[in-house]
Amino acid sequence: MGLPVRGPWSLDDRVQSTLMADLVPKIGLTNAVCGNYIVIDHGNGEYSAYAHLKEGSITKKSGDKVKRGEAIAKLGNTGHSTAPHLHFQLMDGTDFFTSNGLPVTFSNVKVQEMNSNLAESNALLFSDFLVMDDPPAKPN
Repeated sequence: MGLPVRGPWSLDDRVQSTLMADLVPKIGLTNAVCGNYIVIDHGNGEYSAYAHLKEGSITKKSGDKVKRGEAIAKLGNTGHSTAPHLHFQLMDGTDFFTSNGLPVTFSNVKVQEMNSNLAESNALLFSDFLVMDDPPAKPN
């Protein structure tokens, strides 16, 4: 096709437009943007979303229970993504485009470590597997 890529972190606008025009009719907008993804219902009005997961790596199907520490997928580069990474968000519904974002806390990551050395302390950046942790407690 000969569409230029400006660099590893940004696709030319024509490449993005072409990819979206080709993908959306075939797989839908959510899959075209998010790639392979999982949404976990925490049962309290909170849903966590994990997107851009490696093709064929999701270990769960709809309705399965997820336990803390259990691998649910491998990080990948699917959907509208220029490099392997995890897109994580906590939200108040299952829809990526209409749900409201919710605040996130991580019980196993110290704020001081993240501030002083983000690259080494953020396990999600360097993990081969994504694991589910307990959702944060809702404030009273």
